Amino acid sequence: MESSTYYLAASVFGLLASFLMLRKQRLPAPLPPGPKGWPILGNIDVLPSDQVWLKYSELGRQYGGIVYLEVMGSPIIILNDAKHAFDMLATKSRNYSDRPKFMMTGHFSKIEAFHNVLHDETRIYIASILKEPQTWTQHTGRFAGGIVLKLTYGYSAEPQNDPLVKLVDEAMGHFSETVGANAYMVDIFPILRFVPRWFPGTSWKRKAAEYRAILKQTVNVPYEFVKQRMIGTGIECFFLGMTRHTDEQIKAQIELDNVLGFGNLPTLADRHRLPYVEALLTEVMRMYTLGPTGIPHAVTEDDIHDGYFIPKGTKIITNNWQFFRDPKTYQNPERFDPRRFLGEGRAKETDPRVYVFGYGRSSLDSLDLVPKGMHPGDAAMWLACASVLASFDIRSPEDGKRILPNPRFVDGSITAF
Repeated sequence: MESSTYYLAASVFGLLASFLMLRKQRLPAPLPPGPKGWPILGNIDVLPSDQVWLKYSELGRQYGGIVYLEVMGSPIIILNDAKHAFDMLATKSRNYSDRPKFMMTGHFSKIEAFHNVLHDETRIYIASILKEPQTWTQHTGRFAGGIVLKLTYGYSAEPQNDPLVKLVDEAMGHFSETVGANAYMVDIFPILRFVPRWFPGTSWKRKAAEYRAILKQTVNVPYEFVKQRMIGTGIECFFLGMTRHTDEQIKAQIELDNVLGFGNLPTLADRHRLPYVEALLTEVMRMYTLGPTGIPHAVTEDDIHDGYFIPKGTKIITNNWQFFRDPKTYQNPERFDPRRFLGEGRAKETDPRVYVFGYGRSSLDSLDLVPKGMHPGDAAMWLACASVLASFDIRSPEDGKRILPNPRFVDGSITAF
């Protein structure tokens, strides 16, 4: 009996291996370069469980801007070069945009409708920090969730401990974890969904049940709340950056006082008059990347890109973390320098928002909500951060000496630290 089982397993293994080899021999162009994988299992051994963007960057140094991996016949492409990412996901977006869409479900006829909500929520946010500065992270979560709830449903969140904000934040935490670039093995091996719950290594089944319970409670809450997560994380990254770069913070505060007058809060109409504030927040977005790997895309049809064959169904993962540290794109990329976006005596460097908020025209233009070229999430982050700069000095805690926070990002499609 055991012998029969062994021969059956060996036969299946051999047939699968033969099928995969024949499929590769019939390709119209070579696959992108990548590490050699095991038969059947492919490159499962190179997929890390933590801080995947660092491993992706390492693979990029070995194999180039496009890296091909395969796990149990499922193709995965890692993009470590921003040009390839833009060419695929923006220029050829029809073939590379097979993923959930995160669009505003509400529709507004006037820009002022968005501005009014944003300004009101920002003032509540600043007042909350002024009252309880030690809990600024909770205020940031309420601010981010409050904007989306107000715009989408007309719901005004409570200043503290709002149940719907809490529920949505929990749901979005699960969403970020489950759609991350390296989330769960069942996404790579769909057949695992039939494995019984008691089987070793199936903790994801328990998590799936927990997530399903949360999603049942938020059945009427759209995927748009991904923007809440991005706004909140972006503001947290801003606070982190300001504790580490106080000289740049002071320069921005001087500009705010000179342009607006001491004690006045900025509005979106002031944005074009505050170039250093703009450059500072853009550099925060680059240096403290919101989503190191972003949300994966998938290919809808076979394609030839840059001489390489890209099979239908390939999972596309962008390594934004590497994009923002590429010396070909950013001069001295490890240095925090807002001047790179001012164009003083040199050309402006690439704006990271192109990659943070998506690719192509639709990612930058929400014409009924904000001025052309301004993403709603970007507008919310800018107004909140500029208002904080106008109202507070941000410093790290001191215990006899200055204590700098040590940023260590955790995994997810939208990253926190």
